[in-house]
Amino acid sequence: MELITIEKARAVKKAAFDLFTKLGPVVGVGVMKCESGFGIKVNLAEPLSPNHAPPKHIEGVSIEVAVVGEIKKQAL
Repeated sequence: MELITIEKARAVKKAAFDLFTKLGPVVGVGVMKCESGFGIKVNLAEPLSPNHAPPKHIEGVSIEVAVVGEIKKQAL
């Protein structure tokens, strides 16, 4: 298994954002550490439709999807 560099993960980040915004409401996309070096984490406001299975990799970079809900500003 090839170790994915942070630079490669960063290069795939925009492609992941573009793909997932077509599938559902994205609230964040970031780079994360994982077993293969670095990967992408996509946070969604709600689960994807059952008709849309998210990809597990984009250009060899691991993709993790989490449903975190809407992100709202909180008072201090």
